[in-house]
Amino acid sequence: MIEQVTWNIGGMTSANYQTAKASDWYTAERGEETYGGQLSTWDGYIGLMYLSDYGYATSGGGSTDRDACLAGALYNWYASPYQTDCAKSNNWLYYSTSQWTIAPYSSYSDAVFLVTSNGGLINDNASDTYAVRPSLYLKSNVRVLSGDGNPDGEGPYILMA
Repeated sequence: MIEQVTWNIGGMTSANYQTAKASDWYTAERGEETYGGQLSTWDGYIGLMYLSDYGYATSGGGSTDRDACLAGALYNWYASPYQTDCAKSNNWLYYSTSQWTIAPYSSYSDAVFLVTSNGGLINDNASDTYAVRPSLYLKSNVRVLSGDGNPDGEGPYILMA
């Protein structure tokens, strides 16, 4: 039921990642910025979360609405008011443990970006241990038979092709 897709793995360098908004990450992920000419796409079934997905998953809240969250650099989401308004309380992809993304840090051969437990982002050596959130695309003929994906509700999704 899982579709093989082309994953975009363009990244950013030290020159631009600290000011990049979700829309900038979306463009970079589909770009050619890689370390030493490494591939900018990969074909596979299971990948990791995109940084742009994390940015766009915010609903905003408190003193910072969604538009203001999307106008801010994801790097700064560790600081107030972004930490609460854009990340921790109002982003369905936020997780309280630091987690890897699919975005490479193009200034180094062995570094990748991650969303931190405080809601911001950093880059780190790919050999370090952090959580992963596998991502996938379902084939177009897959339908939800039952469930709501919530362990406290109707339970996990039951899928059918």
